[in-house]
Amino acid sequence: MGQIRDEFEANEVAAHTKYNEKLIAISGYVDSVAINDFTGEPYVNLVNDPEEWTLCWVRCEFSVPDMDELAGLAEGDHLVVVGDYDQYLLCSVIIDHCEIE
Repeated sequence: MGQIRDEFEANEVAAHTKYNEKLIAISGYVDSVAINDFTGEPYVNLVNDPEEWTLCWVRCEFSVPDMDELAGLAEGDHLVVVGDYDQYLLCSVIIDHCEIE
């Protein structure tokens, strides 16, 4: 999970070119599980280390039917998530159409 963030921090253009329109797998620890205020869709923020405080994460966006599965997650749970790279925004990588492996 940290690798993709590091790539964007080093060279956003190169990382965007590498991941754009690609299905990727991300492994990390649950920092938070929430619902987007605008879309009503759930998302999970993943971090490298559940003990380290950070403002940067990988945000995995899910669809409304996934809410039951996401309701069982807790902070610190380890996940592998597969989804489509969407964008890099304010030091965080956004992954869309996510599914838990």
